[in-house]
Amino acid sequence: MSLPEFYATTRWTLRYWAFGLLYTIVRFRHIGLDIGTGGRAIDVPALWGGTVVRVVKTNTMGFVIILDTGLPGARRYHSYCHMSGERLPDEGDKIRQGGRVGRLAEGPKTLKLSAIDFPGTLWNGVHLHLVLSSHIAGAYTKGTGATYANPETLIIEVIAKLADPKPASGSALRAPYISKLALGNLYVYAGRSRTSKRLTRIPRGTVVKTSNVIAGFTYVSFGRFRGWAVSSRLLKRFRTTTADLNLRSSRTTAKRNVITTIPKGTQLTILATSGSWRKTTYDGRTGWVSAEFLK
Repeated sequence: MSLPEFYATTRWTLRYWAFGLLYTIVRFRHIGLDIGTGGRAIDVPALWGGTVVRVVKTNTMGFVIILDTGLPGARRYHSYCHMSGERLPDEGDKIRQGGRVGRLAEGPKTLKLSAIDFPGTLWNGVHLHLVLSSHIAGAYTKGTGATYANPETLIIEVIAKLADPKPASGSALRAPYISKLALGNLYVYAGRSRTSKRLTRIPRGTVVKTSNVIAGFTYVSFGRFRGWAVSSRLLKRFRTTTADLNLRSSRTTAKRNVITTIPKGTQLTILATSGSWRKTTYDGRTGWVSAEFLK
């Protein structure tokens, strides 16, 4: 499975910084992002290239494979948790972006610690628990002083960069490129018509690069495919607040669901849409904002 397919927003299950009574590294907070695979114990592609600096088996998360990406601060160490012991990389191995990190543990939870597919006591089905931290052991050890980064933000940046089209001479990609979000399953056509040949289907929530908009169709690039998509099925990815704006835990204006206030002029990354509401992340917290105050 390709990197954009594996990390698509539609696969995100338990989100970064979610509340939970069982979390102890940072008390009551989920320090990573869980990515589901529909129950399949498949290979995991590296979100960012780096050097394998530690492979460790833990009681709570099974095998953890840690890459030093060289990125600054809390994005430096990427910990891939709930991994299988099958074909593990060696410490010192270089793994390119999109290259195989390892395979997800298949479980079940009742396996002994010594089993290759022991998934960890906190496992609740086949998935990747991805943690970005400033400390090599920040994903599984308390008291390290580690700081943590939101994997969701980096995933969005990576997928947008990978989708960046490289136009050939005379191609349709002449306008400045803009990252947009697929609002639903998005078909890419060879021409500016729904009756044109379908080149591929882009999953809902995928970030794509776009350029020219002509007669209701937008030119897009997705992996090796380039073609035209219906403009109304795409949403501008980056928006700026036009006023101080409440970030809410749900899509209502009730006072009790206000998480925090986002200052005017803040650029936000849109993760999803629902009517007049937009899902976004600010200061490590994810919630909903009103589209009325975004431009």
